[in-house]
Amino acid sequence: MASGQPLVVPDARADERLRTHPAVTDLGVIAYAGMPLTDTDGLVVGSLCAIDH
Repeated sequence: MASGQPLVVPDARADERLRTHPAVTDLGVIAYAGMPLTDTDGLVVGSLCAIDH
């Protein structure tokens, strides 16, 4: 979210940023896609994410 750019990770287990995240280690999340949600001023206020195991 910090970059304001979409993030698509086909295998989170192999991604340095995500491989130790509890969603990956505890819940078995593998694929991740996230799109930042912005307000009318362009401020990122959250994200819409899709995950798969």
